[in-house]
Amino acid sequence: MKLAHILVTVAVAVTAYTLLLALVPNLDSTMPGWQRVLIAVAAVTAFVAALRAMTLVFGPVKQ
Repeated sequence: MKLAHILVTVAVAVTAYTLLLALVPNLDSTMPGWQRVLIAVAAVTAFVAALRAMTLVFGPVKQ
């Protein structure tokens, strides 16, 4: 079950990062507002999913 969670989380991170890479080169003043929002959401999603995947793989930080 843990492997499935890791794979899904990595897939979400890669998908969001790919979407981010596809949209950012076209970032200019003519880009619609919804695409600008999509860039921000994709960036946050990729970052959070990558951190979650690392937590699933390596475990929580022990103090």
